[in-house]
Amino acid sequence: MHATARAYAEAGIPVFPCVPGTKTPATAHGFHDATADLAQIDAWWTEQPDYNIAFTPHSMGWGVVDIDSREAEEEYIQACDEAEEAWQTWTVRTPRGGLHLYYLGELPTSVGTRVIPGQKIDTRGRGSYALLPPSRTADGTYETVRDVDVAPLPEWVAQAIQATAHGGGIVTSAVVDEDLPANVDRATRFLKDQSPAIEGQMGNAHTYATAAALHNLGLSPEKALELLEEHFNPRCVPPWDHGDLETLVTNAYRYAQNSPGIHAATSAAEAFGPALANLPPDDPYTGTGRSRFWPEDEAEQEEGKEPTWLIKDLLPDQATVMLYGPTQNFKSFVALDLALSTAARIGTFAGEPTRTGPVFYAALEGRTELKKARRRSWKLARQVDVVPNFYVMPAPLLFSDDECAQFITAIRERLDGRHCAGIYLDTIAKVMSGLNENDARDAGRMVRFMDDLKEEFRCPIIGIHHTGRDESHDRGSSSFRAGVDTVIRVSAHRPSRMLKIEVEKHKDAQEPEVPWYLQGRQIGQSLTFQTVSRDEYLTATRAESLFTHGKVGGALKALGSYGDSKAVTTHVLAAKLLPPEEGEDPEVRERKLTSTVKALAKLAKDNLLGYVTGQGKDLLWSLPEKD
Repeated sequence: MHATARAYAEAGIPVFPCVPGTKTPATAHGFHDATADLAQIDAWWTEQPDYNIAFTPHSMGWGVVDIDSREAEEEYIQACDEAEEAWQTWTVRTPRGGLHLYYLGELPTSVGTRVIPGQKIDTRGRGSYALLPPSRTADGTYETVRDVDVAPLPEWVAQAIQATAHGGGIVTSAVVDEDLPANVDRATRFLKDQSPAIEGQMGNAHTYATAAALHNLGLSPEKALELLEEHFNPRCVPPWDHGDLETLVTNAYRYAQNSPGIHAATSAAEAFGPALANLPPDDPYTGTGRSRFWPEDEAEQEEGKEPTWLIKDLLPDQATVMLYGPTQNFKSFVALDLALSTAARIGTFAGEPTRTGPVFYAALEGRTELKKARRRSWKLARQVDVVPNFYVMPAPLLFSDDECAQFITAIRERLDGRHCAGIYLDTIAKVMSGLNENDARDAGRMVRFMDDLKEEFRCPIIGIHHTGRDESHDRGSSSFRAGVDTVIRVSAHRPSRMLKIEVEKHKDAQEPEVPWYLQGRQIGQSLTFQTVSRDEYLTATRAESLFTHGKVGGALKALGSYGDSKAVTTHVLAAKLLPPEEGEDPEVRERKLTSTVKALAKLAKDNLLGYVTGQGKDLLWSLPEKD
């Protein structure tokens, strides 16, 4: 293993060790520690000669097509043959009989069955890693079965992935009829809004994805080709030949993962017929119509709708929400995570959204950072390619009725008949510029505006707000807290970037007793936040008291770490300071150690400076040498 790890590094492939017989990283930062430095590799594999060898394909400009079964392997090779494209590239057989096919270029990670519907074919890219031959697990050994240069990705694979970049899993549509007038109109508007395909700038994949979108809108291949040639192709650089464009449309429809028309609309008669039949008489106070003040008896109360959630226990659907915390407390990061996760329908720190749809983030400052750095970093961290339902816009000024009306109109036009999944107002103070937060009447006006948005768009309306001076409660009039349906508090420990998120009020449900804990880390140009355990949160936020001079000195004494020659790494010291608990899950144990290592690294710059030599990940800890 040691010799092979060196050979990979000498070939320019950064590697890192995994625990013998497993896929678990053996270093504190996992694949982030990958290196081609031979001295570091010698240190790792001298410490444990049986370490497995791992690397990140993305670091080499490669992606992996991960095939889990022989059936899927045969299907994949057949699809390559039918597309008249070679599949042969550097290939590794996994211990369970699957294949890792390495290709040039970047691929998304954990795509699921997007390459061929119904087959166990995943892809690995940014943020993932793979074991290299001759690594071993309990199931067997990784073996190179085709030792050739890494080849370009087959074009049909790139197209299949691009076509399904908007969501995972197979989706079935209830719309059967193709080319309904409403769907042709929507497709025409869609094409007019599309940027042109440009040769040399992934124009092929862009055109393929555009054709796939027309499939999802319920158009026949013939109608899709017709509209593409009329509204899209003339703007392309250069325009497609008819035959080439027809081939792209044919392939987009052939390899579509979902049934036709998943984004299509039914006819007006079908969509609204049942609702029209059940409308009350024009006069709500006669016949079977009832006043909105109708007193419900017990039977009618039982028949009423149960409370519904957008995100269970956190965000009620069709509710007004105040998310608050001190200034510079990462509130907008939490709000952005909820907004993007809902738009992409992927799991949040509080669970999976019950539905998706367009989400609107309205801010009066910081929109450029939100649209660029924060959004891009979130996508990298969550391994998401595209979030088509996420919109950013200015928030209105509440004192201007005209601005509020324009704001509602703009959202309504963007929705184009779709059901909204959330509107975020960042911040309440900015929206209320010119009004008095401490005045109950002005605060009530803000709450009424949020209520109006809730009634208009039937979705959660989330206002981001600040605490008062003492940070013990939300700022301004108590009318805010009294008027909204849900109140959520975000508390931050800035040195460790740890967050605690608590629900302080649900009008129609019980508040959860257990808060959520998150920690921020730098991904790309911005912070992103991921879930951590309560123990990890407490370890990091109490680091100053947990890791005192006495405790650290005692641990180093027990380890016999005196002088530079017997200094220990931060990971070794963390393991001594944080003994394993009986029956503790290995993954929980590793997360706690990682959190402790980070806390020690921060304290090494100040409180614990006297025990440390080196810097960064090369910190070494020891007591002075004995006389």
